[in-house]
Amino acid sequence: MKTKPKILYVDDEPMNLELFEANFSSLYEVIISTNGYEAFEILQENGDLKAVISDLKMPEINGFDFVAKVKESFPEMKCFLMSGYDFDEQIANAINTGLILSYFMKPFDLNKIRSTLRMYLNE
Repeated sequence: MKTKPKILYVDDEPMNLELFEANFSSLYEVIISTNGYEAFEILQENGDLKAVISDLKMPEINGFDFVAKVKESFPEMKCFLMSGYDFDEQIANAINTGLILSYFMKPFDLNKIRSTLRMYLNE
C-alpha cells in the first residue's frame, strides 16, 4: 500500500486546523500545529514531510518569519502561505524570491490547494 505524503499545516485558529485536516486527510497525512515554534520542532522530528502550509498572521511568529526559518534549515521544503488577507507586495516578493511556491486565500479553495499540492509534490 502506498503511503500518503506528509504535509504540515500551521494555523493559530483551531477551526481552520480541523477544516484543513478534514478536507485533506484522505489525500495526505496531515500534521497540524497551532504555532510556528511547535511546527518547527515537528519538522525536525519528521524528515519525510513534503510540504508546509502556514497561516500568515499568527501570534509569536508570523508566517513569513516561520517559513524563512524553515527554508534556512530545510532549503528544499515546499512552503506555502495562507491568509484571509489580500495578495500584496510582500506575498509577491515571497513568491518571486522562492520563499514560498504559492499563496492560498481563506476561506480556502479546496480545488486550488489540491491542484497546487499535486503539481508541486509530483503526484
